[in-house]
Amino acid sequence: AALVEDGTIVAAVEEERINRIKHTQKGAVNAIRACLQTRGIGLTDIDHLVYYGSDEGLALWTQHLFYGTCDAQPVTSHRQLIHDFLRNGLGEDLDDRKLGFVNHHLAHAISTYAQSGYSDSLVVTIDGAGDGLCGSVILWQGTHYQLLSTYDASKSLGTFYDRVIAILGYGFTEEYK
Repeated sequence: AALVEDGTIVAAVEEERINRIKHTQKGAVNAIRACLQTRGIGLTDIDHLVYYGSDEGLALWTQHLFYGTCDAQPVTSHRQLIHDFLRNGLGEDLDDRKLGFVNHHLAHAISTYAQSGYSDSLVVTIDGAGDGLCGSVILWQGTHYQLLSTYDASKSLGTFYDRVIAILGYGFTEEYK
């Protein structure tokens, strides 16, 4: 989680640093709480909460998570899951209009570019998968960007790696032991 004020990061922490679970999948509730506490504010005091996945990609993910098929009608949505998570984890919620989403690889790229110190940058993102992609090449110039190339998740080296370690008998993230 990161807290940004007037374009400057004022607090940031990774959930696994707090809950001590490597590659935690438990959500960033403790990290969000820690960032808010640095300024003595709550969720209702922020202008936007942005999640690192597109609305469309997360809707598809939610269908697969609960039903395993794109044809099923979900009983919940990714938006509702986030609101439930905030209420249950922080004891408060925010107006749905403040909840935003950004493409997974664009989130990686902007966080790299914004901290680079360069006015122009060519940013390459590579990961397991996010929003149907495993990578992108983006040219950043000032506050503008141009998506030059994307790589479909079916070509993911991260997925290949996960499958190889599974064949070797390791569970998710166990190979780091």
